[in-house]
Amino acid sequence: MLNRLRIKSKLMALIVGASLGSLLIGGTLSWLRFRQAFQRQVFDQLTSVRASKGTQIESYIKGFQDWLDLLSEDRTVISAMVEFNGAYRSLQNETISNEWIETIETY
Repeated sequence: MLNRLRIKSKLMALIVGASLGSLLIGGTLSWLRFRQAFQRQVFDQLTSVRASKGTQIESYIKGFQDWLDLLSEDRTVISAMVEFNGAYRSLQNETISNEWIETIETY
């Protein structure tokens, strides 16, 4: 079948085939480079977000620790804790009435 075609047609088919092949190869290489660059960008962005969130959590924990340190030195909180401990110890010696136990079990 190729013998019937003229040289002009054969050259045209060769040029079109070479052009399509080079476009295919160039497109594939461009796609692979784009994908790699996109993955790198997403990875870098996620790494940045992770570092930012870590800093936020550390800051929150530090603020909470500072707040607890402040409360532990407050006289009102100290006296409340002393009273709470005394009340808790006094409850250790108390007995629970059978009526309360029955009410809890039926609940």
